[in-house]
Amino acid sequence: MIDPMDLSPQNVGESKSLEFNVRVKMTVRNDGRDLKTLEATDTASVTVNKTTAEVTGSIGGEGTIVLGES
Repeated sequence: MIDPMDLSPQNVGESKSLEFNVRVKMTVRNDGRDLKTLEATDTASVTVNKTTAEVTGSIGGEGTIVLGES
């Protein structure tokens, strides 16, 4: 669990970042049988910047899933 204080910059103009691991697992099933299981892992980060009027956050990433028949 992420502690919200870990992402709360103390002063205006400061930022805080937190990295975490992401895992996606996909299982293809047919008639109750598992045909194939694939898993991908990556590291993502969240950055929070404190400004004079607000705290803004951003998270980004990209990925591709390709399905084929074999």
